[in-house]
Amino acid sequence: MRILFVLPQIPYPPESGGRIVTWNMLRRFADKHECWVTCLYHHPGELSALPVVREQVREIAAFRAGPRLSPWRFLRSLLENKPYKAVRFRNAKMAAYIQEIIRRERIEVIHAQNFYAAQYVTGHEPCLRVHYKENIEGLVMARYAEIAGPPWSWTLPLEAWRTLNFERRLLSRFHHILSISNIETEVLQHWSTGPQITYCPPGVDLEAHPLLPIAYKNGAAGLNVLFAGTMSYPPNDRAARWLLDEIWPLVYPVCQRATLSIVGHGPRPWLLERNGKQGVEVTGSVPDMRPYYEKAAVVVLPLQIGGGVKLKLLEAMAFGRPVVSTPIGAEGLDLKRGREIEIAESAVDFAKRIVELLKDVERREQFVNNARKMLERDHNWDQLVTAQIANYEQWLKDAELPAGS
Repeated sequence: MRILFVLPQIPYPPESGGRIVTWNMLRRFADKHECWVTCLYHHPGELSALPVVREQVREIAAFRAGPRLSPWRFLRSLLENKPYKAVRFRNAKMAAYIQEIIRRERIEVIHAQNFYAAQYVTGHEPCLRVHYKENIEGLVMARYAEIAGPPWSWTLPLEAWRTLNFERRLLSRFHHILSISNIETEVLQHWSTGPQITYCPPGVDLEAHPLLPIAYKNGAAGLNVLFAGTMSYPPNDRAARWLLDEIWPLVYPVCQRATLSIVGHGPRPWLLERNGKQGVEVTGSVPDMRPYYEKAAVVVLPLQIGGGVKLKLLEAMAFGRPVVSTPIGAEGLDLKRGREIEIAESAVDFAKRIVELLKDVERREQFVNNARKMLERDHNWDQLVTAQIANYEQWLKDAELPAGS
């Protein structure tokens, strides 16, 4: 197959959830098929990753996304009745390039990742069109609107409504929609009157994420708790605040030798101020996450808003670390409470689950063994992408495409 991947960001390095999904998928497709990539970038420094991607594919072209805040783009979004992010991530040169490369390279399949990229597909391209959704963006906004204070509580409900409508309209441009969340798959099936909706669970690279020894089982250094993610992402920033303000004050007095590591790009000033207090470590970006997983006894995912599936959760499990999460943090995955993951809703219950795991090595190991078996069975990237490729091949055969395409 000749496949064009239309992506909202450069897919390397695989540090954030979106890049983890895309990079693992792209390089496995590229092992067996001819692949092209067109994508957006946000900062010039990201362009240094292009040579790595270029080694995997026939061609890659990156185009600049709009700035995070732009009065002109905001006005355009109002005039065009489109969500702001759709206008922000629209680049006319990228749109023209996509149509040109489809003709020049006789592309057979377009794979558009998330709604920022899906808008570049017109629905008239003479090839199989697949839309891969990591989350329903409008649902994330709607959730945030419910708990945000002014001024976001005034503006976000309208933006969430516009985004949901935009995402619905985009579905009709595609032959197939893939969703990595079992819950959002049901939502999309309710929306869709045309394209086929398929649940496509996310994976984890089990070779790159081997079981790590549980370090210092009986020592103080084995009492580390880890929260990892892009801290500039509002749901993670809010989760860190809840963790530090309401959960950790209940853990620290009980386990005074315990430490908490908050690791990820872009921590806000308020979060950096908490570094060094009550056993808290705030690192910002790090070149390698493995040392932080090696010293962690427990990984936490205290998300109160969000959507899609949290890939960091699967990675933590693959490394052999038990996870305590909110229901939203574990949403979209078929995980067994009390066996593969601990789920807590209140700060008191969340802290209780952390303390229990810090104190009980045997219980931690039970979670590790159960979760690893589940990952090997249901979330192995090699198996999942092999099945996805087979689907694309069959869908391409079944598609009624214009003659000469």
